Amino acid sequence: MRSVGGSDCMSDEGDDETSSADGELAPLTFRFGRTRGHKALKLAESLGGRAYGSFVWAAAPVLACYVWAHLPDIAAEVLAGRDPSPPCARVATARCASKKRRITEEPSKSHTPPKDRQPVPGPISVVELGCGVGLVGLTASLRLQEMTALCPSSSVLLTDRGDELDWLRSCSWALSENEADLSQSDTSCAVLDWGNRGHVDEIFARNGGPVDVVLASDCLYDESVFDAFLFTLSLLLAGKPGCFALVSYQQRDGNQSLDFFFEKWRLTARALPVDPERLVASVMSSGKAPPDMDSVVLWRISRE
Repeated sequence: MRSVGGSDCMSDEGDDETSSADGELAPLTFRFGRTRGHKALKLAESLGGRAYGSFVWAAAPVLACYVWAHLPDIAAEVLAGRDPSPPCARVATARCASKKRRITEEPSKSHTPPKDRQPVPGPISVVELGCGVGLVGLTASLRLQEMTALCPSSSVLLTDRGDELDWLRSCSWALSENEADLSQSDTSCAVLDWGNRGHVDEIFARNGGPVDVVLASDCLYDESVFDAFLFTLSLLLAGKPGCFALVSYQQRDGNQSLDFFFEKWRLTARALPVDPERLVASVMSSGKAPPDMDSVVLWRISRE
């Protein structure tokens, strides 16, 4: 496993292209926040890139904006739930969930800590699958900079597949460009091939144990990757009670069904109550709106 480095959804296209030994990078700047001054995140797409991960797709800004808006609540839920419920309670919950549809379109509740527990400050660990140019994971890292009182020494790991490494070049560039703004958390990159159990074990070893939250945007773009991606997601979610994933997904083919794969890997998904265009308009402050945001859905996925 390789490692490197330490509104409308809106982006500003850079005026200059950045040269490297492997080709050209096209800089983009995403600006978050309206009421207390914006935070800028510098990214780069790979010009001439052959892989899907070389570019920013519509589902990524939607999830990035959701993370920016809700990460304080997500962290509070994770920290309040660090003491897991008794085994008997977990078994009862799993049995109840097994009788329901694997993918529920009705909106689920927001991120809410258990009423009988208060979050105790501590680090949280975030892993992004299929990070591409790094928009979602780096947004999480940037947001964590403002949450050090609640989540000191947190970590964000950006991962993608090893068969095409344009993403690694883009993310390495972004980590360098944003280094000063990401100094309060451990943010890094690593190859994680979907379907590779050994890579998941390496992620756990690198993290010092299972992770708390998994992020993924537009990884379900083709039926040929459904099984490997959801297998990997299931392994990550199985590592710790209460671990969950936030997954944004652009609906391109109404005939595709994920129910078989969710049943196979014991996953349950619930739609989150999000209007993509309104969410992005409320979070991002300047730039160019990506197309097709109205076809993006956002899921919270858990494992029995």
